[in-house]
Amino acid sequence: MKRWTEYLNSILKKRNFYALFFIFLFIWSLNGVNDLLSYFLFAKEESRILTGIGLSLILTIPGLFLNKSLKPYLLLIYLLELCPSIAFFIHLILYKCPILNENYFIFYETSTQEIMEFTYQNINLKLLAFTIPYAAFPFLFFSRIKPVLAGTRKKIILIALCTMYLLLLFAFPLAGRLALLKYNNYYVDAACSYWYYADETNNLRKGAELRKRNSEYKIDLSNQPGFTKTGSPTSSLDSTKTNTLTYLIIIGESTGKYHMSIYGYERKTNPLLTSLKNNLYIFNHVISPNAHTIPCLEKMLTLSNSQHKLAPDSGESLISVFNKAGYNTYWISNQNKLGINETAISILSGEARNAYFEKNQLKGIGNPHDDCLLPVIKDVLIKDHRPKIIFIHLIGTHQDYKFRYPKEYAIFNGIPPEHFTGINEAKSNMINEYDNAITYNDYVVSSIFGLARQYAEYSLALYLSDHGDEVYEERDFLGHAEGNKSKYMMEIPFILWISDPFKKANKEYVANLNNDLNRSYCSADLAHSLIDIAKPNIPKSDSAQFDETRSIFSLKYKERDEYKYW
Repeated sequence: MKRWTEYLNSILKKRNFYALFFIFLFIWSLNGVNDLLSYFLFAKEESRILTGIGLSLILTIPGLFLNKSLKPYLLLIYLLELCPSIAFFIHLILYKCPILNENYFIFYETSTQEIMEFTYQNINLKLLAFTIPYAAFPFLFFSRIKPVLAGTRKKIILIALCTMYLLLLFAFPLAGRLALLKYNNYYVDAACSYWYYADETNNLRKGAELRKRNSEYKIDLSNQPGFTKTGSPTSSLDSTKTNTLTYLIIIGESTGKYHMSIYGYERKTNPLLTSLKNNLYIFNHVISPNAHTIPCLEKMLTLSNSQHKLAPDSGESLISVFNKAGYNTYWISNQNKLGINETAISILSGEARNAYFEKNQLKGIGNPHDDCLLPVIKDVLIKDHRPKIIFIHLIGTHQDYKFRYPKEYAIFNGIPPEHFTGINEAKSNMINEYDNAITYNDYVVSSIFGLARQYAEYSLALYLSDHGDEVYEERDFLGHAEGNKSKYMMEIPFILWISDPFKKANKEYVANLNNDLNRSYCSADLAHSLIDIAKPNIPKSDSAQFDETRSIFSLKYKERDEYKYW
């Protein structure tokens, strides 16, 4: 006890107190700058500041007992903090909001190609001019750091280091895992994020494996127009056209409706879809549940919704429902199947009986444009005469925009429309590239509609995007961020095309569609809507999960508060 009293008295000496204070400042500085910026500029979260101070104090404790090893220890702490702290700092600058746990998921699921494109589009001299001084800031205190207590016994050093290690390894991550400190500190979030990510993907995988085990169950749909038990055409048509039920679900990427002329944008970015306008059902008030792809598709492809997430051992996926109903299911994609880790998309799309990933064919190299999928879709439509649903996942208008279209679609290169304010040359170029990508996307989507019209008699094709992008519309902001949403990210296109034979076979149902176009709707309920319009007789065990009041196509549809963000 006497020895510890002597240590305490030594710490309280003025010289040693200052030394301890500078150790704390060095450890706290990276974390503290982020927390203060977040607090004063964006979110008033005192808990984030307090958690940062608490964590820094814990990391300061071993500094009391280190002598020659003090500065190497502090450099080690600096290196451990550097990556998550810079990620948080850059996110604050680019997206004007703190980074959330879900943002770390994007890193775990991204690909090398996406990292390169993000870096190319966003990392510039202006960003480096802020980031480099930020990273160097702690070293203002480094030269003032001196050992607090000299000649400390090795036993005390070992105890202090073990205590610190256990606190970091268990206390903070466990607290974060139990949501006691969730979103309150970037270091805690970063430390816990992989646990959350692993839980999320494991739950999805369990659900997918369970559904695959039950996939041998088949439902008789032989009473539906165009459905045959043998899979052969029901009438003597041209052999290049199938008259079996065919659904094509086209999922775009980062395509907001506010840059689409078919939704009123000044530039003619949708000349082909506009020419088909009389044959399209254009829904005007559809929003995405999230501003990022993974959570959007998780909700769209399962019977969860924006407010309620089903447990993995009880939830049904959209693909599994169609598998059980006797449809042949396809997933055709121009995105990567796998990122750094297994992704939610790879798990859910893996339930399809047939899958094709264009980028897997290229070994992850290059940027194929979305028209590369057209021959694959055509081949499926011509050769497969069974009832089928085809999910088509486009790269769409994903950043970096200029890589999303061939040179002949570099149509817009002048001054953007007047409603963009404070635009310089660099921002004008970005807006032009986004509009060019939208115009090329118009060609791809209309071509898929054309393939359905030409090769599938009883067919329905639906186009929607996962979310949109904000491109300098009303503020200095590019892209999308869950913590800083806007209508430009959340309001998405939702466009339906139906073949004439399908209309004739479903006259009453189709007649009501024009009354549905101004309904407020969230794409999280896509599974309910597609099950409703396809009318598969789902098993009784799943009937509680299917909710007809969530189908935008149903007379029983009910609008909900979560469908209206603005």
